[in-house]
Amino acid sequence: MGAPPDCKLCPLSHYRTHVVNGRIVGTTNQPPLLIVGESPGAAEDAQGKPFVGPTGAFLAQELKARGITDYALTNAMRCFPGENKKESEMAAGVVACNPYLLEDIDEIAPKVILALGVYAVRALGFNDPMATILCHTLQGPKDTTVVVSYHPAFFFREPGGLHLFDLAVLKVRLLLDGIPYGREWPPQLLTLEEFKKCVM
Repeated sequence: MGAPPDCKLCPLSHYRTHVVNGRIVGTTNQPPLLIVGESPGAAEDAQGKPFVGPTGAFLAQELKARGITDYALTNAMRCFPGENKKESEMAAGVVACNPYLLEDIDEIAPKVILALGVYAVRALGFNDPMATILCHTLQGPKDTTVVVSYHPAFFFREPGGLHLFDLAVLKVRLLLDGIPYGREWPPQLLTLEEFKKCVM
């Protein structure tokens, strides 16, 4: 169902053009992967769809490279937070939209959730600093497995860390394939080549 188009539960409603609910990519209504971002950007706000801007194109490219073609996309917040994001308003948005996120998880019943960014992580119930759970595997809502990554927008600003995102997507691919893991994987400071030696 998602948030109603006239939702005014939090201050973010003042900035938006459209409420941006989730969408499914691929051939099934219950894909095994749910990707949770933070909030819609300007392009998403204009079109009313999640991940249709540059970060969405980057994300789709990375997933396709790993053979991941069936997935659902949503955000912790359903409204564009404006260009000058305010922490208090973003926090209110996470709380207001959380029932819609839990509803998505319940309806899709994903095997794996890829959480992109701190607000996505908070919306899934984790308060740990990103640096301590980056690339870790966590137990999420409805007994889902959550993989944590920075948001793709971070890697536009810090391309030197791009291998961390590649690691997260590789971890998702392996989990979707049923390869067992504990709660943590090797430290995020490993290079991609070093990580592959540990798991393949």
